[in-house]
Amino acid sequence: MSKLFDNHPLVVDKEIATTLGLNEAIILQQVHYWLEINKKHKRNCHKGRYWTYNTIEEWREEFPFWSTSTV
Repeated sequence: MSKLFDNHPLVVDKEIATTLGLNEAIILQQVHYWLEINKKHKRNCHKGRYWTYNTIEEWREEFPFWSTSTV
């Protein structure tokens, strides 16, 4: 149990996961996380809207527990 939350945890809201599905809730949370980081650092902004991106390979690194087809 000492491994819990020691490294880069994924946190998912139960209501969102129930409504959208677990994988979808995880992706939504991570995109929200990166958008907030971009806002904080004032990067990846176009016409007042923030955005983020990753290649499939980069998303696979972010979510090593998913297959490429799941990503």
